[in-house]
Amino acid sequence: MREITRMGTSVGRALAAAALIVAVQWLVMTMVTDWRWQLGFLAVPALFAGASVARLLADHDVVSMRRGGGRR
Repeated sequence: MREITRMGTSVGRALAAAALIVAVQWLVMTMVTDWRWQLGFLAVPALFAGASVARLLADHDVVSMRRGGGRR
């Protein structure tokens, strides 16, 4: 039951962070007319998101554990 609660908390935090990022980006896109500032405000969160996705998709070592602890 704790794993479901933790996952729900993580999803809630991710949605809140995404909503904040979208709100700031929308505000900047409507208020700023210089394309360089717009590109900067779109690119920085995209870089963070890309780094997070790359970390999630990175290869991980699989550790196998045998029962009994004996050697083969």
